[in-house]
Amino acid sequence: MFIIAASDGEDAWVGWLVVAVIAVPVIFIIWWQNAKVKKNLTDLAQRLGFPVTPKMRLPSLSRSIKKAAFGLNLGDSTELGIQGALHGHQVRFSRFTTGSGKTKIVWAELAVSAHARAFAFSLRREYLGWKLVSLFGFTDVKIGDEVFDQRWRIKTTNAATLQALLLPELRAKISNAAASSGDFYLENDWIRYREKGSFSNDKVVARLEGMVPMMCDLAEAIDVAAEKYSPPPLNS
Repeated sequence: MFIIAASDGEDAWVGWLVVAVIAVPVIFIIWWQNAKVKKNLTDLAQRLGFPVTPKMRLPSLSRSIKKAAFGLNLGDSTELGIQGALHGHQVRFSRFTTGSGKTKIVWAELAVSAHARAFAFSLRREYLGWKLVSLFGFTDVKIGDEVFDQRWRIKTTNAATLQALLLPELRAKISNAAASSGDFYLENDWIRYREKGSFSNDKVVARLEGMVPMMCDLAEAIDVAAEKYSPPPLNS
């Protein structure tokens, strides 16, 4: 009995050692990425003159251990973002996720406030899952620029407003600035650009920071086009 007990104890010790060997690197990566995100957003806020503390809540150590060691789906517990005023607009950098498990995608987003009235649109690379938007008043639109129309799947609630908005210079800026996974959408008085990636990636941070002037120009163009071409909201 003594020998068996010793053997069982040794097997248990080896099992926990294997778990530790697998879990510790994963936990380290999770915490390193979050630390890098916080540093990059703090540095970005300081450069732009925003409040310097990102609004974020890092995963607890116990949640990270359980997720890494046992593969438990505990949900996304990271909340972060920075926001401030630039060029007469509110500018926000934030992170969000779509999907879960193996289909989970992390997105980095830059959003700028715009007075869009009831106007909305989207410019997307992929059309997956977007057939349903036609049920909510969105229709396919062609701008008349063959290169732009081939690159983007365009949806809008008001074709006249969008065509007045997307002048050649602005179309070129949009296409040149966006990453291969990036897309644009205007809703609830925010023009948003998002791409697959994390603020732990210095290239993602640099690209979104560099897009701020263009996004502010786009927001101002939305203000003008929406006022001129879009009908006022029903409750006005």
